[in-house]
Amino acid sequence: MKKILLVFLISYLAVNLFAKEINISSIYLYDKETLTVDKNNKYRYSPLKSFDDNDETVFAFKPQFGYGNRVYRIHFDKNYSIDEIKIKAGYFDKQYYSQNHRIKKITLIFNEGKFDSRLPVEKYPFVLEDEMKEQSLKFPKIECNEIWICVDEIYKSEKYNDVCISELSFFNEGEKYKTQIRPDSYGRSEYKYDNSGKLIEEHLRADHINYQIKYSTDKDGVSEGYATYFDMEDNQEITEKIKTIHPIKNNEEVIEQLYGTKIKHIYENNKIVKTEVSKNDETYSINYYYSNNKLSHTDCGEFFYEDGLLKGYFSYDYYYSDGVMKNFEKITRIFCSYYLEYNDKNQVIKRVVSSWDGYSGVK
Repeated sequence: MKKILLVFLISYLAVNLFAKEINISSIYLYDKETLTVDKNNKYRYSPLKSFDDNDETVFAFKPQFGYGNRVYRIHFDKNYSIDEIKIKAGYFDKQYYSQNHRIKKITLIFNEGKFDSRLPVEKYPFVLEDEMKEQSLKFPKIECNEIWICVDEIYKSEKYNDVCISELSFFNEGEKYKTQIRPDSYGRSEYKYDNSGKLIEEHLRADHINYQIKYSTDKDGVSEGYATYFDMEDNQEITEKIKTIHPIKNNEEVIEQLYGTKIKHIYENNKIVKTEVSKNDETYSINYYYSNNKLSHTDCGEFFYEDGLLKGYFSYDYYYSDGVMKNFEKITRIFCSYYLEYNDKNQVIKRVVSSWDGYSGVK
């Protein structure tokens, strides 16, 4: 009996602790009409739902496909070897499966965006059965960093005008990757705290910027962060105020940053409900929405959780842009995607962001 338990434990650890990971850094929807929107939760049926290992959630979209029947593009953080994708095509609930469209013909396009010019563009079409089961899409092993999902034909719904994907998973030589959401890494901050939990230091890095910011807090709770660096042009050491964090007062928390960016977080009943960012004589704002008393989404993206902790925020990009979407793209650069890492006290010790413009746009 002990031997059986030991074998089971070793197998469990091998699968769960040493599983290969594949990181999704961004997702492009072909255009703003693609996503099915719930009136109470804009991102209830978002693409992230196809990577959450939960058949009770789905990515749902209208059968109005873009050029070449493109629906969405999945972009990874680097090149991965893949020779199989498994798909649960449809709403995997017996009550709703036939009431929504199911995918009949699907095409996978690899490396079309040429993020790595050494990788060939590959295209593979498949025909799916109309059954509520996971189906395998196998192809010759390919190195890739992005995939377009194209829906060429559907099995018609009995009721709703939505196409659904419950799950997508990636494999190489029979081994399943553990899919993680890790937005593009443009810059990062690493944080240190004192024994009372007060922020005392931040190491901020992005492109050519590298600040070691030390914070001090006055009796009114205002924290000022200063960085000392060597100015090569003036050949001298300079100490400069990088950030000022004002405590919540009258339901507003204000953060002032170097070069004139001002961030205002607005609260109601101790919950953040809105953020305004002012820079270059323009002001951008975003609203926050909750589900089960947890941050759920904003106007432009959604929050995601791992092990019960807020792990990050994911804002969506769109392949096709008109005038309205150009403004949307400005907003998503300000309120950009990010992910967080924690210490054993559940304090944020690292924040990785996908845009310098929006370094602190989302709380």
